[in-house]
Amino acid sequence: MLVESKISQVNMQAVCQQTQNLWQKRQHKVFVFRANGDIKDIGQFYQSMAKQLGEIQMSGEDVTLGDRNVQRSGQLWSQVCYDPQFPNAYRHSLNAQPLHTDGSYVENYDCTFMYCIRNSTVGGETIFIDSQAIIDDLSTADPELLSQLTSEMMVHSRSGQTRKQKVLTALNDSWFVNWNYYCVSTDLNEQQKQLVSRFQHYLLNSPGIKANTIAVKLAPGDAVLFKDDQLLHGRNAFEATEVAQRHLYKCGLQVGKPLGQNQ
Repeated sequence: MLVESKISQVNMQAVCQQTQNLWQKRQHKVFVFRANGDIKDIGQFYQSMAKQLGEIQMSGEDVTLGDRNVQRSGQLWSQVCYDPQFPNAYRHSLNAQPLHTDGSYVENYDCTFMYCIRNSTVGGETIFIDSQAIIDDLSTADPELLSQLTSEMMVHSRSGQTRKQKVLTALNDSWFVNWNYYCVSTDLNEQQKQLVSRFQHYLLNSPGIKANTIAVKLAPGDAVLFKDDQLLHGRNAFEATEVAQRHLYKCGLQVGKPLGQNQ
């Protein structure tokens, strides 16, 4: 599932080409780029790289704009930066972040690109689990839950955007996933509410999920690109004593063809 590459000012174009080629292979879903130390302006470097990799989505959010429904900034990047002023916002807290997709409420959201400015914390790894691993585990651990997740339409809403899609969808021999417990619509019937609680409990407590989750810790200058709709990701808790001790930027890209709304 994971591909790791060295990245520098010299080989950026070649790495982008290699990544676009590998992107077409369904087994490759997480692409980690390790900086070799010669990247002078990290933000400028990865903004240029993002443009080479695909079509950029202006899906940035800013917690200072208000509550969850008005945080869409219209900018390219969202900050993922530890700041104790915002303890209830996962992007700015030091708490573990449950498994989810970034594009749960955004139509045609293909992948997430994230780069690191600073990370001197203990913990704070980004975690990933392949959608196929979820299917394989559910098939034996809870086939009834699997059946419901592949048949029930689920509405996610946030920042004025809404997306209606099954949590798990099979398409072209691949499994696509759309899920964020904290963005599921509140306008649900009782059966849907039970399904939401049941799936979140499974993700938080299943031994199979824990066994199949991989962790990636980014150092300053590193980046990661991942197929948001073909895996779930989250974050391990971390220890920090000062603002921006863990500081990353992320954006949405269209590298491959996204799963359509009505699939």
